[in-house]
Amino acid sequence: MSLSGLFLFSVALQNVGAVSDEARAFDYLRQGRFRDFSEWSARLPENVPLGPYCRALSQRLAGVQTALIDAINRGGVDCDLKQVYPESPREGRIVGATPDTLTVQAGDRKRTLVWAGLPSRVTFALAERFLKEASAQDPALLSDLAEALGLGADLKTRKTGWAADLETVEEVRSALAERSLAKAEGILARRPVGDAGCPSLKLAHLWVRRLRESMEAKTRSRAEAERDLPRESRMLVFEDFEGGPELLPRSWSRGGISELPNAATPANRWCLKSAFTATQNKYGELVAHLDLSEASSPHPLLQERLHLSFRLWGSNVKTLLLVLSTRDEAGTDHESRIEVPVDAQERWQRARLRLGDMTLHRPHVLSGETVLVRLGEPIQSLRFQADRADANRKEGYFCVDDVQIYLVSGEEPEGPKEK
Repeated sequence: MSLSGLFLFSVALQNVGAVSDEARAFDYLRQGRFRDFSEWSARLPENVPLGPYCRALSQRLAGVQTALIDAINRGGVDCDLKQVYPESPREGRIVGATPDTLTVQAGDRKRTLVWAGLPSRVTFALAERFLKEASAQDPALLSDLAEALGLGADLKTRKTGWAADLETVEEVRSALAERSLAKAEGILARRPVGDAGCPSLKLAHLWVRRLRESMEAKTRSRAEAERDLPRESRMLVFEDFEGGPELLPRSWSRGGISELPNAATPANRWCLKSAFTATQNKYGELVAHLDLSEASSPHPLLQERLHLSFRLWGSNVKTLLLVLSTRDEAGTDHESRIEVPVDAQERWQRARLRLGDMTLHRPHVLSGETVLVRLGEPIQSLRFQADRADANRKEGYFCVDDVQIYLVSGEEPEGPKEK
């Protein structure tokens, strides 16, 4: 993968918080962090296809990295940093290596470089110089290394098919960074995996297959949640975040996917964590934002029997504000807030509110005015917002999970069951 592509992919994932296991695997590979990849792979569960696949792949790559480190430390090859890293502002002989660093000597002065901070092309260029004898005995060594590092140009003269595979993988990673599973599936449909496919393509197929299974599991979870509602009720919004970062709906912004703050399980691993917004003189508000124009079509109306249920976890948060925004026929936006006390014990709690109960709503300042929402107006957005209880502490966040907005007909609901 190109440096620019890797940078853009990393930025896209940072916008949604944590990363999935497959995305982390690609990060390890493309950065040449094969020892870290091996240690991480060993901790993956046995009952998921990713675990055995990554462990087998990491053994090969960790062995190549160990051989390269040993060859550098033995010496005997005169290699200047500029030969493998032409963009480097400094020169110097490469005289030593560890799994994390390279040692460069210029005159009497030695410098230590962080290996993962160098372009991936540097690792491959080092292997070409220091592993000539090993690659002669193992013709696949350099091809395997170039593939892991995402260096398609270096594969074109070695394994043309693999070079084309890497281009496909690039497109898939880009599609998933945009949170478009359908686009990623369409790309892979044009290049099915086989025995001759490169390891990255096989990893991409595992990734997309797992996401499709997560989508199907979410559909089943929504159906189960709907069955728990009173008769003739209608679910308008359902989100349990269990699809992970790549499936986080675009309707959620200013908040990022995170693993549960308590013990997570494969079936209940993800939630939405608040984003921090700084202010001038103190630590500011924590926000997660749901845009109903993206989450539901048409916009749900604020009605008397409109309900909201969600799980909440707070750390250094005393009160959560639900800021509701509606828009009247003239196009004027109205806002109000509902206060939800947060458990000080840092544990999950279930909040259940009837959004149509106007006695819960309080004025919320908007552009210098205080305007209350009105029944019958389309809901534009719902913002989960809080300030730190202790403004002098940097630490503070809240998490929301299992968000349900539903309209009840008939009897008052008992609310959804706990997870």
